[in-house]
This record gives sequence, C-alpha cells and structure tokens, in this order.
Amino acid sequence: MVYVEDGTPELTINGSGRIGGPIIFTGRPGQPRPRVDRVESTGCRQIWLIGLEIRHLRFVGTFQDILIEDCLFAGNSDGDNLLIQTFPSGRSQRIAIRRCIITFAKRQGLFAKWIDQLLIEECLFDHNGWPPEEASGSAFDEDGQSSSSGDTSGGPTMFNHNIYLKECRDVVIRGNVLARGSSFGLKISSDRTGGMVNVLVEDNLFLGDANGITVGRSGRYADYATRNLTFRRNVFTELGRTLNGQAQAIGIHLTSVDGGVIERNFFIYKDYPAPHAALELEDDHPQRNIAVRNNVVYRWHVNNDGNPWRVTSGSSEENSGGGDGSDFQNVTSTGDLIEPDAPPALRTADEAARLLGHDGYEAMLEAMRQRRRSDWPAGLTPAAAIEAMVKPFQKRLEGDKRFLRPAHSE
Repeated sequence: MVYVEDGTPELTINGSGRIGGPIIFTGRPGQPRPRVDRVESTGCRQIWLIGLEIRHLRFVGTFQDILIEDCLFAGNSDGDNLLIQTFPSGRSQRIAIRRCIITFAKRQGLFAKWIDQLLIEECLFDHNGWPPEEASGSAFDEDGQSSSSGDTSGGPTMFNHNIYLKECRDVVIRGNVLARGSSFGLKISSDRTGGMVNVLVEDNLFLGDANGITVGRSGRYADYATRNLTFRRNVFTELGRTLNGQAQAIGIHLTSVDGGVIERNFFIYKDYPAPHAALELEDDHPQRNIAVRNNVVYRWHVNNDGNPWRVTSGSSEENSGGGDGSDFQNVTSTGDLIEPDAPPALRTADEAARLLGHDGYEAMLEAMRQRRRSDWPAGLTPAAAIEAMVKPFQKRLEGDKRFLRPAHSE
C-alpha cells in the first residue's frame, strides 16, 4: 500500500502489482482525500486508486486490472477529467470505475477507448464539458443557453459529454447519475464495423443533460458499428439545452446498430422546446434486430406529430425527421406506454429530491458530491432517486398495458 501525500503535483505509475495482490494508492486512514494534480501511466497492471482527489488522470498505453474507486475528480480546466486510451494492437482489460465523483471537466468527464471489460458503477458525473465558471459569464444565462451578445467560447457545446466511449467491448454502465452534461450524458461511437460490442446500460439517471444517449459511428464506412446493446430501467428527465445555435433534447439516438434491446426505460418531463423525440433511429445507415418494449413516455414535449418514437434522416441539419426506415431490418416496438391517461405517479426531479430530504435536485447533487466510500447513505444513491421518481408508477404497471397512442414501429 502506498500512502499519497496531500498536494502531490504528479503521480506516475508504470509498475504492476504482485501475484499476492494489487498495489494500492490511497490516503491515510481518517484523513480527507489527498489532492493530486495529475496521475499518469503509460502501462500498468493490478493498480488500485482509492480515495484520492485527482485533477486529471491520463492513462495512455496498455492496462489490466485497474480499479478507480472513491476518487473525486473536481475539474480539469485543460481537458478531460479521466482519459484512458490504449491501442488496437494491445487492448486494455478489466478497468473498473466505482463510486467516484467526476465533475466540471473542460471536455469529457471520462473518455475511454479500446478497452475490454469496462465497468462504470455508482458514480456521479455532473456538469462535465462546461465548468460552472465558464457558464456564468455574460454570454450565457443560468441554464447555459447562449444570450444575444457576448463571447460564447467555453460554454456548453455539442462536442463535450459526461462519458464518451469509443471502440470498447463488454461494457457495463450501472447505477450512475449522469447530470447536466454539456451535450450527451453518454456518447458511444466506433470507427469500424463491430467496434463497440456488448454494451449494457441499466439503472442510471440522466438528469438535466442536453441529451441522454447517442450510439453512432464516426467512420465513413462503418455500418453496424455497434453490436449487442441493452438499455434498460434508465430514467431520462428534464433534458434540453441550446448547443451551437441548435435546440437539442434527445432521449436516445441510435445509428448503425446491429442488435439491441431498449426496455423499461422512463422518458419523463422534457419541456425544453426542442424538436426531438424520446427515441430517434437514424436511417442514413442500416440498422437491424432492435427491440423497443415496455418503456414509458410522459410529458415529453415534441415539436412535430407528437410521436415520441421517430425515424430521422441524418442529412437533416437539426435531425428533426424525414426518414423512412427503409434500411431497417427487424426493428420493433411493443408494449410501450405513451402519455398514460390516468394521473401518473411520476415525480419530477425536484419533487423526488424533496421526498429524499433535499431542497430540490441541485441540492441533492451537491449532497452526492460530498459522499465518501465509508459514508454512502442509501438516500443519496441513484437507486433512491430513481425509486422516488418512478417506483409508484412501476407498481401500477403490473398487469396494465394500456396506452393512448401506439409507438412507432418499423
């Protein structure tokens, strides 16, 4: 075990743990997280980082059996909070990021590429891609929207996200809060066919991001860039922001997917006046074997025909419709509840936060930022927030499959 001293300017790790166990870098027992300006590695194995406050982590090389837990990343003004990148010839394996607080990055909260077996669990990602000090100038209002005058550089942009994953396989993203990201709470992309494989995103709260999730391709010829994804039991709420002059508020956006299940998610309380649906499937690239089932959509403001499931044309500047789904194979939608007719037991984020003893959801997020691994109250977990929002309605859904309007099906 290596005790890290507070105020360490740089920690370079290029060694490996022994057969008997990992090398653990941590703070001294009973003390606040020691602050480290920069943690770097060009390759290591069996390394645990536990209970540190890190401004910037940069791992570029090949890594195996890495655990990052109970760490606070409180804002890298120069770029990404966490950058973990390897190369196709030597992919990294078994990276776990658990119960970390990842906030206020200049660009991405987490950027990860070419990793197999990546776990992101019970973390808070908040306000990444546009640190608060950059959104508080005269060029932006309090919600980060561009004002009529002033320099908009440094504010929210479509290029920055809470999490950005590329070319990863066997990914689990479970039980996190992804809040107030500049653009997407989660971006998944690939430059090649089958570059992203086996992605599970479940039990997460997407709160106040501009958009929820995008799955797409960045390579010109990468059809079926993502294979075998599952999105289930996530809550998307109060999304929406103007980015680069365009109003945006997408729940889930899919492009170039081969095999997917989107089930039992809640898309609720999107009042931002953007023309986007809860689920958008882009038809500029072929997609197949996608099952959309048993989701709930409520109070999702859409500036079109009102259908919350929509096929879009990627050639449309605002991605606001026009696709026909002619390149889709076996894309289905069943059992979804669209604008339930009975008064739903669905709470807003502020209502849920007050139920949990906080003065609104911003106060709840602030309390979440103060947590430590040794002090992780059950009432400050993503599971508690999600339960406060949708649990009563989940109980009502048992045996009740009524809906007012059928979901889109191709």
